[in-house]
Amino acid sequence: MRDDDGGVPADASEAARDGGVPDPDGESGVAAESFRPDEVPPTGESSVDAVLGSLADLGGHPVGEHAEFYVALHDALLTELNAEG
Repeated sequence: MRDDDGGVPADASEAARDGGVPDPDGESGVAAESFRPDEVPPTGESSVDAVLGSLADLGGHPVGEHAEFYVALHDALLTELNAEG
């Protein structure tokens, strides 16, 4: 639901307080849940969970290295998800 001038939903501040992201096009007011890198919920796939567990190390890297860190994480996830098992 939008406010009277068609801007951000009236409940956007509530969504932000709850850790969600305001969804300007949706009815729920929350587009997706957000997680801290060290609080990623388990997927049930141990190999994927191990890769995602490395997100807890992100804070130990300078911000300038975050893009490289995410690329390496993405590549590791692709390897695990494409592995025959």
